Amino acid sequence: MRARGLLAFTALVLCAGISQASVVTVTLGDKDGLGFHLVPGQLFPLPFDNRTPSDPAWTDFGKAGETNASFTFTYAAIPGTINSAWMEFGLGGLEDRQNDSGQPDYDDRLFLDSVEVPQAFDGDYTGMKKYGIVTLSIPTNMLALLADGTVACFFDGWPYGTSPTPRPGDQVSFDYVTLGIDYTAVLPVPAPSAAVLLVCGAGIALCFRRLSSRR
Repeated sequence: MRARGLLAFTALVLCAGISQASVVTVTLGDKDGLGFHLVPGQLFPLPFDNRTPSDPAWTDFGKAGETNASFTFTYAAIPGTINSAWMEFGLGGLEDRQNDSGQPDYDDRLFLDSVEVPQAFDGDYTGMKKYGIVTLSIPTNMLALLADGTVACFFDGWPYGTSPTPRPGDQVSFDYVTLGIDYTAVLPVPAPSAAVLLVCGAGIALCFRRLSSRR
């Protein structure tokens, strides 16, 4: 029995991987409160344009009418199992949960690699011309979209689709967007040294020798 136990232990030492929990985060934008250094709950004027050369083109500006925004996260491919993922938005003017403008109710949508996140922003609201932070969980059945290290996002403000001309809709101003991914990686165990192999082999041989001497 001792020999079998030692054999099993040796197999684990030589073959097992090491599980390691990790979190990767990627942020697009510069977290400067729309260029006004706002904190959640503070108001901003319209129109405005506080973009600098280092800002993504879809951040730090606001104008009347519907907002659509396209952006892509790029990171190293995930080497393991994705447990959960979320997105944090610093933005202003989001009125999905309720509408302050007198227009029909808005229904902002979010797509990841052309797949819609169901019920995105339906319960979220910052208020017209008001800055806030919104967190959105990625459904478990969409986590596989994140494994390859790139995900293309499209924010579709109400009304749906794009238009070559301005039209009434939810005016959303983006400050930044962060993608967070929690995953478990299985890391390979380095090849054992000659000394480790020698000790394991000697131990197994000794067990077998003692077992044979008792028969």
